[in-house]
Amino acid sequence: MSYFETPTSAQKLPSQSPPPLIGVCPACNRPTYLDSLPGGTLIFRDHLHGPEICPTSGQLAAGIPPTSVLPQETTSHRPPLHGSHRQPIATESEINWRHSGWAKPRDRIRRAMATSCLTSSAYDAFCNCGARAWVVRSTSGDAPCRYKVQATHCHSRWCIPCAGARASIIRRNLATHCNERLHATKQTVPLRFITLTVKTLPDRHLDEGLQKLTTAWQKLRRMKSWKATQHGGAAILELRYYPDRRRWHPHLHIVGEGLFLHHDVLRHMWLLATGDSDIIDIRTANRPDQAAQYLTSYVTKPIHADILRDPEKLREAINGLHGRKLISTYGTWLKISMTRRPDPDGDEWEAIAPLEELVGRASEGDAFAQFVIAALNQDTSDAPPDDRHDLSDADPPNNA
Repeated sequence: MSYFETPTSAQKLPSQSPPPLIGVCPACNRPTYLDSLPGGTLIFRDHLHGPEICPTSGQLAAGIPPTSVLPQETTSHRPPLHGSHRQPIATESEINWRHSGWAKPRDRIRRAMATSCLTSSAYDAFCNCGARAWVVRSTSGDAPCRYKVQATHCHSRWCIPCAGARASIIRRNLATHCNERLHATKQTVPLRFITLTVKTLPDRHLDEGLQKLTTAWQKLRRMKSWKATQHGGAAILELRYYPDRRRWHPHLHIVGEGLFLHHDVLRHMWLLATGDSDIIDIRTANRPDQAAQYLTSYVTKPIHADILRDPEKLREAINGLHGRKLISTYGTWLKISMTRRPDPDGDEWEAIAPLEELVGRASEGDAFAQFVIAALNQDTSDAPPDDRHDLSDADPPNNA
């Protein structure tokens, strides 16, 4: 039975079924479920690299309970694996469809995640982003048919397709709000770009620097001069690493709405907030769409190559940014939902087939499957970079 089907009462497992065996995967050193093959051989499942037979898996599984803690884990951040909720498993076709454009960087991130502080569920979601991929077709009115792919998405900040889709939503919401504020104030309160930095940090001091930046930003917003002139805005955190100096460089990019604030005044205020940093930048935004583009460009900005090339620094970045907000609002913008999804377009959609099945049929020469795949590729190539990836519900279509 495939995971697209709903099990009947006759297919459901008995209530007294034995608990699943838990072992350690030799390929990625993470806890995993074990299946028993005829003859007593145990295989690992639910991993990106696929089932791998291991002759020592029986010994590993025998001494490890479902709530075991591996060397890279602590119970403070990893939930026990009970099998009550498991991620759908992405096939090779689904992975290639969603992630073919950044396969090598994605594999480096996956390896760093495997030994990071992320939970097992977050790691599994990243590995299987794009699973349950179905091709659906619009059926509304007399308009030409449109095709798209529905799939589960991990929504990880380290996943480039998911980050691009999220940035598209943020840009739309931010541009709408900037236009509304510009008309409401009749252009008397312009928008400004502000950059705030702290001194670069030596290796293994990333957590300390991120906390310092966050604390200084909070102190700045409590200062009288700031509150008297700055009404509200949105800020995003960017992280750089300089390998030649072996130093981290976290900083904030801000789109702010407010009155004029002199560069020297803000520099002095930031020095008071940080204690040792006075490097800032202020520029005026000429158009609302510039403000939206400025901020969201950092949401979709690829992971810097200097971080990506160094597994240790990549893992340090994943751990350092874990649990921290990359984008936030303040002041009069505090209640704005930057990630609110747009209203549905009103189109109705019907399921065609699983993506993997359609790709297989197209490779065998099926004319209709080739037409649909070509239509999907055409939509992808014509779409803006941040809109290429599907924003639909995670579950397969109801009529599938």
